[in-house]
Amino acid sequence: MSTSRNKIFEQLPHDALQVLNSRKNSLLDFLTVNGAKFAAGNMSKPYLGELSPGCKSCVAGLWSCLYVNGLCTTKCFYCPQDRGQKEEREPFVEDNLYIKHPDDYATYLKTFKFNGISFTGGEPFLVFDKVIEFIEMIRRDFGPSHYLWIYTNGDLVTEEKLTSLKKAGLDEIRFDLSARNYDLAPIEMAVNFIDTVTVEIPALVEDLSFLKANISRWAEAGVQHLNLHQLVETEHNRDALASRNYTSIHRELYPRYFPMLESELAALELMKHSVQTNTGLSINYCSKCYKERFQKTASRRRFAPSRMKCHEELTPTFYLREIRLRGDLDTIEDYCNSRALDNAHFDRIVDHAGNIELAVHGRDLPETLKENRLEGISVRYFNVTVSGHDRNKNNAITDIFTDNTILHKDEVYRCFIDEFSEFVMFKALFVERLKVKSAAEKLMDMYSFSHTDKAKTMTKATLFHQKFSNMEWLPVDFLDYT
Repeated sequence: MSTSRNKIFEQLPHDALQVLNSRKNSLLDFLTVNGAKFAAGNMSKPYLGELSPGCKSCVAGLWSCLYVNGLCTTKCFYCPQDRGQKEEREPFVEDNLYIKHPDDYATYLKTFKFNGISFTGGEPFLVFDKVIEFIEMIRRDFGPSHYLWIYTNGDLVTEEKLTSLKKAGLDEIRFDLSARNYDLAPIEMAVNFIDTVTVEIPALVEDLSFLKANISRWAEAGVQHLNLHQLVETEHNRDALASRNYTSIHRELYPRYFPMLESELAALELMKHSVQTNTGLSINYCSKCYKERFQKTASRRRFAPSRMKCHEELTPTFYLREIRLRGDLDTIEDYCNSRALDNAHFDRIVDHAGNIELAVHGRDLPETLKENRLEGISVRYFNVTVSGHDRNKNNAITDIFTDNTILHKDEVYRCFIDEFSEFVMFKALFVERLKVKSAAEKLMDMYSFSHTDKAKTMTKATLFHQKFSNMEWLPVDFLDYT
């Protein structure tokens, strides 16, 4: 293993993380006091001024990102994509589906009711005619109702191309200025053609001083929005980030794309500077935890309903939840009879590791386990996703409407609850949707607790609620570095 790879996996001492965490919280406190807002109440997406209409589509879960190509004109050290690829690829969307024809994309947009569409790559100006074709199709089929924007590093921007984009119906252009040493030339050109001009860059700690000294110039040049992204580590940029002493955090929480601690602090520092110097620039910080929670939720919302069985339920975060009662055969049949459950429930009796289980809807759960002689409940959560990129299979976007094998239903979490208090809390929190305090009070009302027991019950309810984080509810605050 290389030295740089070792660096990025190295854990900072706990004391150092505490100091950095305090610094982050201090920055957030400053921004909150000085007028920062948080998108849809989500404390992990702070912004100053106004969000772009495109960002509002993302927050609402109605954004589709179309990757029109894969090749690029630059090789930025921080790029999370494979810049070693030599051949162009077909357009695909964020759900890992390839697009054979623009009309297929129109069907996809209609089916899932998107209202914000972005075009990215690679560098999409390398396939400029294809971008125009997609924009014209969307305007033909949807009129002005959809908000359209494109990402570019600016290398291939010309007045002729900007004129074509404007004529086709583009609403916004977003420049990654960090890819070309913050050259304002494409910005100064674009403001004469496109209604909304945005700078969208990763928050680079090595560029923080330069950014503080220059973002006021961007506003003067006509930039309306500055979007800051948290750097993420992938297999393609790991060594480059390590050589610059970035620190990856929360590796245990994400399957890939690990966030960089220093990038987050740089973003918040720049927002603070903008407040202090009154740049007037709308700035939005898009953290990794926001993307993981809310963009992934939007994807689950698209596909989970198509794979939901009649006894399953959609959680508020759009996982599929299955609840199974466990007991012996007589107990299960008695329960069905006492509840007047239809025969379909009997069809869902299964033999699991020597136990009899009955899959039931949450509304059919008993008040307690004991009175029904049940052993407990098994709770499972499933995520419905599109199968990953496979060049041999090359899934087309239309396949999701015709091929049941395209969507995969994967179990992501399972637990067994056989303790009476946990059962009561599960039902109160995630079936009846009570607040933590109300769920704890319900449990205490069912049993005579001492004052000490009541305090312990409240703590237990809080910890139990946290156990189902992401499955049943989404945290909205920043994650602590510690």
